[in-house]
Amino acid sequence: MTLRRAIIVAAVFEFTGAVFFGSHVTETIRKGVLDFGDAGFTEELSQKLMYGFMAALLAAAIWLTIATRFGMPVSTTHSIVGGVIGMGLYIQPSSVNWEKVIEIVLSWVASPLLGGILAFVSFFVIKRLIFNNEDPFVQTKKLAPILALPTFFVLGLAFQFKGLKGFYSNLESSGYIDKSAWLPAKEGTTFNPFIDGAWIPINSLAVALAIGMFASFVLWVVLKRYQFKEEGMEGVERVFIWLQIITACYVAFAHGANDVANAIGPMAAIYDIATSTTGYIERRKCRSTSIPFANRWYWNHSRCGNMGLQSNGYYRQENHSHYSFKRFCC
Repeated sequence: MTLRRAIIVAAVFEFTGAVFFGSHVTETIRKGVLDFGDAGFTEELSQKLMYGFMAALLAAAIWLTIATRFGMPVSTTHSIVGGVIGMGLYIQPSSVNWEKVIEIVLSWVASPLLGGILAFVSFFVIKRLIFNNEDPFVQTKKLAPILALPTFFVLGLAFQFKGLKGFYSNLESSGYIDKSAWLPAKEGTTFNPFIDGAWIPINSLAVALAIGMFASFVLWVVLKRYQFKEEGMEGVERVFIWLQIITACYVAFAHGANDVANAIGPMAAIYDIATSTTGYIERRKCRSTSIPFANRWYWNHSRCGNMGLQSNGYYRQENHSHYSFKRFCC
Protein backbone atom coordinates (compact mmCIF):
# COMPACT_ATOMS: atom_id res chain seq x y z
CA MET A 1 0.00 0.00 0.00
CA THR A 2 1.35 3.41 -0.96
CA LEU A 3 1.61 6.29 1.50
CA ARG A 4 -1.19 8.17 -0.28
CA ARG A 5 -3.56 5.21 0.01
CA ALA A 6 -2.60 4.68 3.65
CA ILE A 7 -3.45 8.31 4.45
CA ILE A 8 -6.80 8.03 2.67
CA VAL A 9 -7.70 4.82 4.52
CA ALA A 10 -6.65 6.31 7.86
CA ALA A 11 -8.65 9.47 7.17
CA VAL A 12 -11.80 7.52 6.27
CA PHE A 13 -11.74 5.29 9.36
CA GLU A 14 -10.71 8.10 11.71
CA PHE A 15 -13.50 10.28 10.34
CA THR A 16 -16.07 7.47 10.51
CA GLY A 17 -15.21 6.62 14.10
CA ALA A 18 -15.29 10.26 15.22
CA VAL A 19 -18.53 11.28 13.52
CA PHE A 20 -20.70 8.17 13.85
CA PHE A 21 -19.41 6.63 17.10
CA GLY A 22 -17.68 9.50 18.87
CA SER A 23 -20.61 11.80 19.58
CA HIS A 24 -21.58 10.03 22.80
CA VAL A 25 -21.49 11.24 26.38
CA THR A 26 -18.45 13.51 26.68
CA GLU A 27 -16.62 13.68 29.98
CA THR A 28 -15.82 17.30 30.66
CA ILE A 29 -13.91 16.75 33.86
CA ARG A 30 -11.40 14.35 32.39
CA LYS A 31 -12.45 10.95 33.80
CA GLY A 32 -12.20 11.98 37.44
CA VAL A 33 -8.83 13.73 37.18
CA LEU A 34 -10.47 16.74 38.84
CA ASP A 35 -13.00 16.35 41.66
CA PHE A 36 -14.59 19.47 43.11
CA GLY A 37 -16.75 17.60 45.61
CA ASP A 38 -20.51 17.88 46.06
CA ALA A 39 -20.68 21.56 46.95
CA GLY A 40 -21.46 22.60 43.38
CA PHE A 41 -19.93 25.24 41.16
CA THR A 42 -20.02 28.95 41.79
CA GLU A 43 -19.98 31.45 38.95
CA GLU A 44 -16.40 32.44 39.80
CA LEU A 45 -15.17 28.84 39.80
CA SER A 46 -17.02 28.08 36.56
CA GLN A 47 -15.43 31.05 34.82
CA LYS A 48 -11.99 29.98 36.05
CA LEU A 49 -12.67 26.49 34.72
CA MET A 50 -13.67 27.84 31.32
CA TYR A 51 -10.47 29.81 30.90
CA GLY A 52 -8.49 27.01 32.53
CA PHE A 53 -9.72 24.49 29.96
CA MET A 54 -8.78 26.96 27.22
CA ALA A 55 -5.28 27.12 28.68
CA ALA A 56 -5.10 23.31 28.93
CA LEU A 57 -6.09 22.92 25.26
CA LEU A 58 -3.60 25.60 24.19
CA ALA A 59 -0.80 24.00 26.21
CA ALA A 60 -1.54 20.56 24.75
CA ALA A 61 -1.70 21.99 21.22
CA ILE A 62 1.65 23.78 21.56
CA TRP A 63 3.36 20.74 23.03
CA LEU A 64 1.93 18.36 20.41
CA THR A 65 2.99 20.68 17.58
CA ILE A 66 6.56 20.92 18.89
CA ALA A 67 6.81 17.21 19.63
CA THR A 68 5.41 16.25 16.22
CA ARG A 69 7.82 18.61 14.47
CA PHE A 70 10.75 16.79 16.06
CA GLY A 71 9.23 13.36 15.50
CA MET A 72 8.59 12.54 19.17
CA PRO A 73 5.94 9.81 19.72
CA VAL A 74 3.54 11.63 22.05
CA SER A 75 -0.09 11.05 23.00
CA THR A 76 -2.85 13.62 22.55
CA THR A 77 -4.84 12.20 25.45
CA HIS A 78 -1.87 12.21 27.80
CA SER A 79 -1.04 15.79 26.84
CA ILE A 80 -4.58 16.94 27.59
CA VAL A 81 -4.58 15.07 30.91
CA GLY A 82 -1.37 16.90 31.84
CA GLY A 83 -2.90 20.22 30.84
CA VAL A 84 -6.02 19.58 32.92
CA ILE A 85 -3.91 18.57 35.95
CA GLY A 86 -1.83 21.74 35.67
CA MET A 87 -4.96 23.85 35.36
CA GLY A 88 -6.48 22.15 38.41
CA LEU A 89 -3.34 22.73 40.48
CA TYR A 90 -3.54 26.44 39.72
CA ILE A 91 -7.28 26.92 40.26
CA GLN A 92 -7.85 24.60 43.23
CA PRO A 93 -4.99 22.21 44.17
CA SER A 94 -7.24 20.12 46.41
CA SER A 95 -9.43 19.25 43.40
CA VAL A 96 -6.80 17.03 41.77
CA ASN A 97 -7.72 13.38 42.22
CA TRP A 98 -4.26 11.96 42.79
CA GLU A 99 -5.50 8.38 42.95
CA LYS A 100 -6.77 8.69 39.39
CA VAL A 101 -3.56 10.43 38.33
CA ILE A 102 -1.48 7.57 39.76
CA GLU A 103 -3.64 5.06 37.87
CA ILE A 104 -3.05 6.95 34.63
CA VAL A 105 0.72 7.16 35.20
CA LEU A 106 0.89 3.46 36.03
CA SER A 107 -0.94 2.69 32.80
CA TRP A 108 1.74 4.62 30.91
CA VAL A 109 4.34 2.28 32.43
CA ALA A 110 2.36 -0.95 32.20
CA SER A 111 1.11 -0.52 28.62
CA PRO A 112 4.51 -0.58 26.84
CA LEU A 113 5.75 -3.40 29.09
CA LEU A 114 2.72 -5.60 28.44
CA GLY A 115 2.77 -4.68 24.76
CA GLY A 116 6.43 -5.65 24.53
CA ILE A 117 5.82 -9.00 26.26
CA LEU A 118 2.86 -9.88 24.02
CA ALA A 119 4.77 -8.81 20.90
CA PHE A 120 7.72 -10.99 21.92
CA VAL A 121 5.50 -14.03 22.51
CA SER A 122 3.62 -13.49 19.24
CA PHE A 123 6.77 -13.14 17.16
CA PHE A 124 8.35 -16.13 18.90
CA VAL A 125 5.38 -18.32 17.96
CA ILE A 126 5.36 -17.05 14.36
CA LYS A 127 9.10 -17.61 14.02
CA ARG A 128 8.98 -21.15 15.39
CA LEU A 129 5.91 -22.27 13.47
CA ILE A 130 6.31 -20.37 10.17
CA PHE A 131 9.73 -18.82 9.57
CA ASN A 132 11.65 -21.94 10.60
CA ASN A 133 9.50 -24.19 8.47
CA GLU A 134 10.85 -25.71 5.23
CA ASP A 135 8.02 -24.11 3.26
CA PRO A 136 6.97 -20.99 5.22
CA PHE A 137 4.43 -19.86 2.63
CA VAL A 138 2.43 -23.10 2.72
CA GLN A 139 2.66 -23.11 6.51
CA THR A 140 1.40 -19.54 6.60
CA LYS A 141 -1.67 -20.42 4.54
CA LYS A 142 -2.43 -23.20 7.03
CA LEU A 143 -1.84 -21.29 10.25
CA ALA A 144 -2.96 -17.77 9.33
CA PRO A 145 -6.70 -18.48 9.89
CA ILE A 146 -5.86 -20.05 13.26
CA LEU A 147 -3.71 -17.08 14.27
CA ALA A 148 -6.44 -14.72 13.08
CA LEU A 149 -8.93 -16.11 15.62
CA PRO A 150 -7.21 -14.80 18.80
CA THR A 151 -6.15 -11.65 16.94
CA PHE A 152 -9.66 -10.66 15.94
CA PHE A 153 -11.05 -11.88 19.26
CA VAL A 154 -8.90 -9.30 21.05
CA LEU A 155 -9.73 -6.66 18.43
CA GLY A 156 -13.42 -7.43 18.95
CA LEU A 157 -13.16 -6.84 22.68
CA ALA A 158 -11.15 -3.66 22.24
CA PHE A 159 -13.54 -2.44 19.56
CA GLN A 160 -16.50 -2.84 21.90
CA PHE A 161 -14.81 -1.29 24.93
CA LYS A 162 -13.23 1.65 23.08
CA GLY A 163 -15.17 2.24 19.88
CA LEU A 164 -18.72 1.26 20.78
CA LYS A 165 -19.12 2.79 24.23
CA GLY A 166 -21.21 5.59 22.80
CA PHE A 167 -23.23 3.17 20.66
CA TYR A 168 -24.09 1.06 23.70
CA SER A 169 -24.91 4.20 25.70
CA ASN A 170 -27.34 5.32 23.00
CA LEU A 171 -29.01 1.89 22.95
CA GLU A 172 -29.37 1.99 26.73
CA SER A 173 -30.87 5.48 26.55
CA SER A 174 -33.41 4.16 24.05
CA GLY A 175 -34.29 1.27 26.37
CA TYR A 176 -33.00 -1.52 24.12
CA ILE A 177 -30.19 -2.93 26.28
CA ASP A 178 -28.57 -2.67 29.69
CA LYS A 179 -25.10 -1.24 29.08
CA SER A 180 -23.66 -2.97 32.15
CA ALA A 181 -24.29 -6.33 30.45
CA TRP A 182 -22.05 -5.37 27.52
CA LEU A 183 -19.29 -3.17 28.94
CA PRO A 184 -16.87 -3.75 31.86
CA ALA A 185 -18.16 -2.60 35.22
CA LYS A 186 -16.46 0.55 36.49
CA GLU A 187 -16.03 -1.17 39.85
CA GLY A 188 -15.38 -4.68 38.58
CA THR A 189 -15.29 -7.35 41.25
CA THR A 190 -14.86 -10.67 39.45
CA PHE A 191 -13.44 -12.35 36.37
CA ASN A 192 -16.51 -14.61 36.16
CA PRO A 193 -18.29 -13.30 33.03
CA PHE A 194 -21.66 -14.73 34.14
CA ILE A 195 -21.88 -12.60 37.31
CA ASP A 196 -22.92 -8.95 37.60
CA GLY A 197 -19.94 -6.64 38.00
CA ALA A 198 -17.66 -8.79 35.84
CA TRP A 199 -14.56 -7.26 34.34
CA ILE A 200 -15.55 -8.70 30.94
CA PRO A 201 -19.28 -9.54 30.53
CA ILE A 202 -20.29 -12.72 28.74
CA ASN A 203 -22.09 -10.78 26.00
CA SER A 204 -18.87 -8.99 25.08
CA LEU A 205 -16.98 -12.29 24.99
CA ALA A 206 -19.64 -13.83 22.75
CA VAL A 207 -19.55 -10.92 20.30
CA ALA A 208 -15.74 -10.93 20.22
CA LEU A 209 -15.67 -14.68 19.65
CA ALA A 210 -18.16 -14.34 16.80
CA ILE A 211 -16.00 -11.63 15.22
CA GLY A 212 -12.89 -13.79 15.57
CA MET A 213 -14.53 -16.88 14.08
CA PHE A 214 -16.03 -14.92 11.20
CA ALA A 215 -12.69 -13.26 10.38
CA SER A 216 -10.88 -16.58 10.61
CA PHE A 217 -13.37 -18.23 8.24
CA VAL A 218 -13.18 -15.36 5.73
CA LEU A 219 -9.37 -15.48 5.77
CA TRP A 220 -9.45 -19.26 5.26
CA VAL A 221 -11.72 -18.88 2.22
CA VAL A 222 -9.60 -16.09 0.74
CA LEU A 223 -6.32 -17.98 1.20
CA LYS A 224 -7.87 -21.07 -0.35
CA ARG A 225 -9.18 -19.33 -3.48
CA TYR A 226 -6.68 -16.50 -4.03
CA GLN A 227 -3.97 -17.17 -6.58
CA PHE A 228 -0.74 -15.80 -5.15
CA LYS A 229 1.98 -14.61 -7.50
CA GLU A 230 4.53 -14.54 -4.71
CA GLU A 231 6.34 -17.56 -3.31
CA GLY A 232 8.46 -18.18 -0.23
CA MET A 233 8.90 -15.31 2.21
CA GLU A 234 7.34 -12.86 -0.24
CA GLY A 235 4.11 -14.84 -0.05
CA VAL A 236 4.31 -14.86 3.74
CA GLU A 237 4.72 -11.10 3.70
CA ARG A 238 1.72 -10.72 1.39
CA VAL A 239 -0.54 -12.62 3.82
CA PHE A 240 0.60 -10.66 6.86
CA ILE A 241 0.23 -7.37 5.00
CA TRP A 242 -3.51 -8.03 4.80
CA LEU A 243 -3.70 -8.61 8.55
CA GLN A 244 -1.61 -5.53 9.21
CA ILE A 245 -3.90 -3.34 7.11
CA ILE A 246 -6.98 -4.63 8.93
CA THR A 247 -5.49 -3.99 12.38
CA ALA A 248 -4.34 -0.52 11.27
CA CYS A 249 -7.88 0.29 10.12
CA TYR A 250 -9.20 -0.75 13.52
CA VAL A 251 -6.67 1.46 15.31
CA ALA A 252 -7.71 4.47 13.21
CA PHE A 253 -11.43 3.78 13.79
CA ALA A 254 -11.07 3.28 17.55
CA HIS A 255 -8.90 6.39 17.83
CA GLY A 256 -11.57 8.46 16.13
CA ALA A 257 -14.36 6.99 18.25
CA ASN A 258 -12.65 7.18 21.63
CA ASP A 259 -9.66 9.52 21.72
CA VAL A 260 -11.45 12.27 19.83
CA ALA A 261 -14.10 12.23 22.57
CA ASN A 262 -11.37 12.66 25.17
CA ALA A 263 -9.89 15.61 23.30
CA ILE A 264 -13.29 17.24 22.90
CA GLY A 265 -14.02 16.96 26.64
CA PRO A 266 -12.48 20.32 27.63
CA MET A 267 -14.11 21.96 24.61
CA ALA A 268 -17.52 20.66 25.71
CA ALA A 269 -16.96 22.12 29.19
CA ILE A 270 -16.06 25.49 27.67
CA TYR A 271 -19.20 25.38 25.52
CA ASP A 272 -21.43 24.47 28.48
CA ILE A 273 -20.17 27.35 30.61
CA ALA A 274 -20.10 29.92 27.81
CA THR A 275 -23.69 29.17 26.74
CA SER A 276 -25.12 28.76 30.25
CA THR A 277 -27.80 31.30 31.16
CA THR A 278 -26.56 31.39 34.77
CA GLY A 279 -22.87 31.72 33.91
CA TYR A 280 -21.78 28.60 35.74
CA ILE A 281 -21.69 24.89 35.02
CA GLU A 282 -24.33 22.79 36.70
CA ARG A 283 -23.35 19.90 38.98
CA ARG A 284 -25.09 17.36 36.77
CA LYS A 285 -22.86 18.43 33.86
CA CYS A 286 -19.56 18.25 35.71
CA ARG A 287 -19.28 14.52 35.11
CA SER A 288 -20.88 14.05 31.72
CA THR A 289 -22.76 16.01 29.14
CA SER A 290 -24.25 15.39 25.75
CA ILE A 291 -24.75 18.43 23.54
CA PRO A 292 -26.00 18.66 19.95
CA PHE A 293 -23.21 21.10 19.19
CA ALA A 294 -20.68 18.33 19.87
CA ASN A 295 -21.43 16.72 16.51
CA ARG A 296 -20.04 19.75 14.69
CA TRP A 297 -16.96 19.74 16.88
CA TYR A 298 -16.38 16.07 16.09
CA TRP A 299 -16.85 16.79 12.40
CA ASN A 300 -14.34 19.64 12.33
CA HIS A 301 -11.93 17.93 14.71
CA SER A 302 -11.81 14.77 12.61
CA ARG A 303 -11.19 16.79 9.46
CA CYS A 304 -8.40 18.76 11.16
CA GLY A 305 -6.91 15.48 12.39
CA ASN A 306 -6.80 14.18 8.83
CA MET A 307 -5.14 17.40 7.69
CA GLY A 308 -2.55 17.00 10.43
CA LEU A 309 -1.87 13.44 9.35
CA GLN A 310 -1.23 14.57 5.79
CA SER A 311 0.86 17.64 6.69
CA ASN A 312 2.98 16.67 9.72
CA GLY A 313 2.47 12.91 9.96
CA TYR A 314 5.65 12.12 8.06
CA TYR A 315 7.74 13.48 10.95
CA ARG A 316 6.34 10.78 13.22
CA GLN A 317 6.70 8.09 10.54
CA GLU A 318 10.32 8.99 9.90
CA ASN A 319 11.07 8.96 13.61
CA HIS A 320 9.41 5.58 14.18
CA SER A 321 11.36 3.91 11.39
CA HIS A 322 14.65 5.49 12.52
CA TYR A 323 14.44 4.74 16.22
CA SER A 324 12.68 1.39 16.01
CA PHE A 325 15.10 -0.21 13.58
CA LYS A 326 18.32 1.77 13.49
CA ARG A 327 18.79 2.53 17.17
CA PHE A 328 17.51 -0.68 18.72
CA CYS A 329 18.34 -3.27 16.08
CA CYS A 330 21.64 -2.09 14.69
